[in-house]
Amino acid sequence: MPNQTPKFDQWLKKWFPGVAMQRAVDRHNAGVMASSGAYGSSMGGYDGGVFGRNQGEIWNSTEPEDEVAAWTYHNMISNAMQLYRNDPMTKSIVDVSTTYLGESRPTAMTSDADWNEQATEWFNEFWWPQADARGRNGVDYGQIQSLFDTWEWIGGDMLFLLFNGQLLPFEGTQIETPSKLRADKNIVNGIRIQPSAPWRITHYYLTDASKKSSDPNNFKRIRQSEAIFAGSKNWRVSMLRHVPDLHGVIDALHGYNSTNDNVQRRILFESMLWTIERKGAGANLPNQNILTGSSGGTPIKQRKADWGMALEVNGSPKDDFIIAEMKNPNSQYVQTMEHMARAIAAGTGFPYEVVMHIYTSGSYTANRAARLDFKKAIMDRWHWRNKVLNKRVWNWRIAKAIKEGALPPAPVNKNTGLSEWHKASWTLPHFGSIDDGKEVSANIKYWGTGQESVADWAQNRGQTRGQLLDAHDMDIAEFQRRADTLKIPLEQYMGQLISKPAQPEENPNAKV
Repeated sequence: MPNQTPKFDQWLKKWFPGVAMQRAVDRHNAGVMASSGAYGSSMGGYDGGVFGRNQGEIWNSTEPEDEVAAWTYHNMISNAMQLYRNDPMTKSIVDVSTTYLGESRPTAMTSDADWNEQATEWFNEFWWPQADARGRNGVDYGQIQSLFDTWEWIGGDMLFLLFNGQLLPFEGTQIETPSKLRADKNIVNGIRIQPSAPWRITHYYLTDASKKSSDPNNFKRIRQSEAIFAGSKNWRVSMLRHVPDLHGVIDALHGYNSTNDNVQRRILFESMLWTIERKGAGANLPNQNILTGSSGGTPIKQRKADWGMALEVNGSPKDDFIIAEMKNPNSQYVQTMEHMARAIAAGTGFPYEVVMHIYTSGSYTANRAARLDFKKAIMDRWHWRNKVLNKRVWNWRIAKAIKEGALPPAPVNKNTGLSEWHKASWTLPHFGSIDDGKEVSANIKYWGTGQESVADWAQNRGQTRGQLLDAHDMDIAEFQRRADTLKIPLEQYMGQLISKPAQPEENPNAKV
């Protein structure tokens, strides 16, 4: 290949190499500055001096999100998966959401109490354990909910095939446009839509991961009515597919992870550095390089050891050995990493204190405020999961159970004449009390004024009202049985079982 360097640069390189080198360095630095967005470049640098509507010129596209994400979708998900596998902060963000959100259990809420009890028990006790069509060990409907919440962060959307009364989940990466159908404009990233308004979804295309992608028949077409398509929230009107909830912070998380790894490597490197000095002597190290001590002199004696090389020295250890000084992590590094972590936490909608599990700094009020903010974010995710998954699963499975005769027909509303089979309430995420005394007092006041009910308390604890009251009634019945066995009144038994702790007696002679 001919030399592409300009003739002037070649001439400088021959006669004035120092000037040519500086010219090359300056050109490189200018390119770096331009690519980083400095001096009003097209990469998004400060361009306040540019007049008109050309300010803030950006390279991002305003095309529909499905088109923008089409060529970055798999790369974005692989990045999120890599971060979840290896980055503690990413794993904390996803896991704290999945853990607190937990599983939700339904309670039928029709006008017939007997039917409610039968439908609730059938769904929770009979269908729940066998919800997964693959029959994986330990995977019930509660675990499917957790898998969905985790995949929302990492992969965006999932498809649940309704398979013989069970759910057959597929990750969104398996929903793709078949290679032989890419010319069909009615298929958008594996989803077929009607050719005219309102362009409803009609089919999904699933690829077979066990076959080679070159196989033109490597797909299955699923009718819209045969599956439940659920994913993270759409943030644009035109979206059909769902991007991972981590999409807004993936780059920041990579930057945080890389910066932290680089500093950790430097700390590890510095921890392996050591020097030896001896007054009036130099040192022959195992690599045969002679290092001159502070005052010069004869080498230190060496001998073979089980590993490495042992060096014999004389005198005081504090004079013989000098350990390399560790300067990382310094205060600037800690502040920078904390600022980056706070920005990432804000991008996820979770407080920094919860993401990093830091509750020892700040006031009690500040920690409560962070917890309330976190609770609001979790409840928002709970409402979304109920909307796109839980309620749709209940409606499908209860309707199928009634049709198959596993459940009797649901009661009919007398005013509307419509069946109430779809009415159900789902348990909420449980948040433990920070101050039990204040929380209990507040609950009693709310219940006494009609602002909350026993059903609300049960729902907040991840239970149904029936479960909460049944547990209460079973306790009283067991107390009564044991009191009868001891031939004492129930009040006496309960009073001895649940009583205030004795107050310590004051000693007037004690020294203060």
